[in-house]
Amino acid sequence: MENISIIECLEEKDKIAGINLLNKAFSGGTNQETLAWHEAAVTHKNYKPLMICARDKDKLVSVCNWLPWEFVFEGKKYLAYQSCEGATEKEYRGKGLWREILKYGDELLVGRGIDFLFCFPGSLSYYPLCMAGYHPVGTFKYRVRIINPFKKNRKENDRVMSEWAWAGLVEKNKITAHADQNYFKWRFQVNPKEYEWVRYDEDNSQALFIVRKSKYYNNKYRIKINELLLLDCQFTSYYEPFVNKAFKYLEARYAKSVFHIRTFFNEHTDRGRAIAPYFPISLRRSRERLLSIPVKGKIDQQILLNFNNWDIMPSLRDNL
Repeated sequence: MENISIIECLEEKDKIAGINLLNKAFSGGTNQETLAWHEAAVTHKNYKPLMICARDKDKLVSVCNWLPWEFVFEGKKYLAYQSCEGATEKEYRGKGLWREILKYGDELLVGRGIDFLFCFPGSLSYYPLCMAGYHPVGTFKYRVRIINPFKKNRKENDRVMSEWAWAGLVEKNKITAHADQNYFKWRFQVNPKEYEWVRYDEDNSQALFIVRKSKYYNNKYRIKINELLLLDCQFTSYYEPFVNKAFKYLEARYAKSVFHIRTFFNEHTDRGRAIAPYFPISLRRSRERLLSIPVKGKIDQQILLNFNNWDIMPSLRDNL
């Protein structure tokens, strides 16, 4: 450990080495395209993604990256950074190196004036992150809506993003991602993953669903199921008959190609209460655990660490 140095990855060779290490640890994880998407966050914000690495002389042996997100709460914008993927070479594990990288990166970001940190850790990184200062906020269980395969398919007549000129309903007293046109463009169009936009209009009410086709693996029966992952949904009205028709439209559109729709949300929010009836099945072992670190003088710790105050969906998971 004497020869190991922890630095910010600024040179291209370090970034490439970091990507290669992450790819060894995560199948389908961060690659050159994903890194370019991370860097594109700077095009509409003055916030740079962060990659911290540990080097043993000239060899990169551990890495972790952070991604900037903008939130709104009580009408005010807040800058947060999400701790994303991290990996360490096998022979360097168990020495507290990754925890040192986390500490270095988090302290660097706090010094740059951010408002809070958050992450959605996997099972292996949950306790190391807690030991590094992250606090448990709560658990989002994935919910499922089974699709009727006999529904009649709808024609694709959804409008492109450039016509997205309105904002969905936002609860002022909830912490939620700042969703404007720049956000939607960066999150779902610049992103190398393929997403579909489903828009439903009726009278003066509008709904937008951001979805991605995926495979859900059932461990019990060891089968793969075609699914539709609902990453985000925005409404201009939570009027129950309108929301019902919007979900029927979404279901009919994908009835022939997927078995279910899967998502997570907070039932203690207006949006969560509006969409909860359409996702009656809770998956026991499919969940996302939210951790956060408050920054002194920013959002009050009791507010930030209260699960009921978060109105978020899978769009906040950078790898989905």
